[in-house]
Formats: sequence, structure tokens, C-alpha cells
Amino acid sequence: MVATQSLGKFVGVRRVYDRIRELLKDPYYRVRYAAVAAVESSLDPRFLDILDELASRDLDGRIRRYARDVARKIREQMQRGVEYARLREEIERIREEQRRIMDRLDRMEAKG
Repeated sequence: MVATQSLGKFVGVRRVYDRIRELLKDPYYRVRYAAVAAVESSLDPRFLDILDELASRDLDGRIRRYARDVARKIREQMQRGVEYARLREEIERIREEQRRIMDRLDRMEAKG
């Protein structure tokens, strides 16, 4: 279980990603649970399809609930990323406006 959980740190490696997907379908509850934990540590949106499948079809209610919770976390993280990007754009726009105002003020002071 511990080895499976630690795989979440290496999902950038294609073999590891594929292996976690296999483990999410393992017949043993503990292995599937550890695989969901690996996905949780990575929060990789590529797993959303299989998490949604587990959340709706797994025989064990604990796995269904855990998969649903992890999928929700991933979606929230994705949404926050969009919100952060909007905030960064807004900050950059405000900075540009501030630069224009400062330039204008400098020109006015130079004239006066």
C-alpha cells in the first residue's frame, strides 16, 4: 500500500501513470484505496475519468466515496487555477494602468 501511495509523486513518468491506472482497477480493496491516495497526492486531472467511474461503479462504498472526494478536489484545484490566472491578468492590467498614471504625472511635473 505504501509503495502504491508513493507513486503519486511520479505521475509525470508515463509508466507510473499507466501503473496507477491499472492499480485503480485492482481486485483488492486496499490496493485500489492506495491507488486513489496516490491520485490524491498528485491531483492530476488525467485521472478524473477513472475516478468518476470508480465513484459510480466500485463495489465498495469507501472507494466510491474516496474517489468522489478526490475527483472533487481535482476539479476545485483546476477551478482555482483559472481564478488565479484571472487574478494575475487583473493585477497586470492594474500595474500597466499605474505605470501610465505615473508617466502622466511625471510629464505634468516636468511642465510645471
